[in-house]
Amino acid sequence: MDSSFWGAVLGAGIGSLVIGAINIWLQRQEHAHARQVQQRQWTQESEWRQEAQRDARALQVHALDAARADQRNEWDRQREDRQQQFEHESLVAVQDAVTRFSDVSRWIHLDKRSRLNFAERNEREEGEEYVSEYPNLTEYGAVFNGLRFSMLTIISRVGDERIRTAAFDLYALALDMVLWSPETWRGNVYGGEDPVSIQERRLPQFIRMVGKLLRNESIDDEVFPAITVAHGDGVVVRAVRAGDAPG
Repeated sequence: MDSSFWGAVLGAGIGSLVIGAINIWLQRQEHAHARQVQQRQWTQESEWRQEAQRDARALQVHALDAARADQRNEWDRQREDRQQQFEHESLVAVQDAVTRFSDVSRWIHLDKRSRLNFAERNEREEGEEYVSEYPNLTEYGAVFNGLRFSMLTIISRVGDERIRTAAFDLYALALDMVLWSPETWRGNVYGGEDPVSIQERRLPQFIRMVGKLLRNESIDDEVFPAITVAHGDGVVVRAVRAGDAPG
């Protein structure tokens, strides 16, 4: 064989080697590119998962915060409802207590006054005994004693200061009507006015004020001047100072 044949064979072999090397290089490049693409996909998917997890956590935190806020609002609402219920019950209790205490005190006071008038009356038959107009005095006394020391607690539970003040004035007046002797009331106590008249004038106003609050109405238009031992009914004092007839 001549040299041209061997040259051709050698050239073909070298060409095959070159082509094979190129193919191997291309395959490696493709594999590397595929790995890079796969790695980028994994990285991107990982970033997506992390972002999704962050979003999920953010949603969970937001939902938890919203739930906590709702719970706090519910607690606040329940606390307000309990406070309103307590205030409502306190108003009902103080109205009932002041009314009952004033009523029994007035009846006991009137009986004591009638008893004194009977004792001082000159024209009496021999052996005539006093007969009370109030047959339930024992019951009235029990109610008086039962409320006497609990009234301040009942009054203190009321949130509205104006109601507390008015209730205490009526309580103090009723207390004095029973504990003071009828002779004392002939002096210049409570401005020299009949305590029954003061009660009849001021107790309905007190009941009206409580009723307004129970109906969620304002009592800003109500004026309840003080009832004092020295000056008596503040309404009468104001009327006299203004030059009006007491009413």
